[in-house]
Amino acid sequence: MKTIFFLIITVVLTSCKINEVEVKKFESIKFKNIGENKANLELMIPVNNPNKFGFTISDIKLDLALNGKEVGKVKKITKLRIPAHSNQSYPVGIEIEIDKALGNIASLTAGLLKNKMGVKAKGYVKVRKFIFTKKFPINQNEAVKIF
Repeated sequence: MKTIFFLIITVVLTSCKINEVEVKKFESIKFKNIGENKANLELMIPVNNPNKFGFTISDIKLDLALNGKEVGKVKKITKLRIPAHSNQSYPVGIEIEIDKALGNIASLTAGLLKNKMGVKAKGYVKVRKFIFTKKFPINQNEAVKIF
């Protein structure tokens, strides 16, 4: 019985080839609402998952800078399920704790008026499938369209 169990586990584990998931640059940012010390945003992020299985993005922790000015920490507020064999853009809802944004209001306003803003994100994204989790480091600097 033990031999059959180990044989099945070996076949299952060796037959699963995991292809790299491709995350492209942010397509757009939408400001949902801005409160006293928090801002809710929605990022449209294209993801190509060539694998035979889907996964869930379970955690996002990033340091965020807009137009070169640090505006605080980002933490995920919505779960995101990426299906198998998908290649599309997904909305990622995030909440920013704005601890430094008020000192950089001129730069942020200029970005809003131009309808384009430089976004730098550094941190990690944690993905999950069943009981397995993996952290992916993020270090991205892009100019994105707003609204």
